[in-house]
Amino acid sequence: SDGRWQFSSRGYLFPLPEPIQPHGDTLPPELIVGIRPFHIQVSTNPNLPYDVKGVVFLTETLLDYNIVSIDLADLRLHVVAPPTLTVPRHEPVYLKFDPDFIRLFDKKSGKAIHF
Repeated sequence: SDGRWQFSSRGYLFPLPEPIQPHGDTLPPELIVGIRPFHIQVSTNPNLPYDVKGVVFLTETLLDYNIVSIDLADLRLHVVAPPTLTVPRHEPVYLKFDPDFIRLFDKKSGKAIHF
């Protein structure tokens, strides 16, 4: 679309993080993408920049944070959110992945890809 490398998963397109863009043509054809739940921002505001839209399945309220289970089609993500975030079940949320914390792995070998 804009000349940037992207990866697709379950119908979603994501741009590769900026530090990885120059290496896009050297990546294996199939990747596993990983990110920890602390590095995904959740918002109820569709006007803020976001990577994907999901639907809340469940929110577990703990003392210092909430664990929000979010459905993206047939994929369920668990995100750590501030305790002030309260979203009812089945309501839409908008997720933003911190590109500095996305990790890539070669699907065939399982080995981490480092740059």
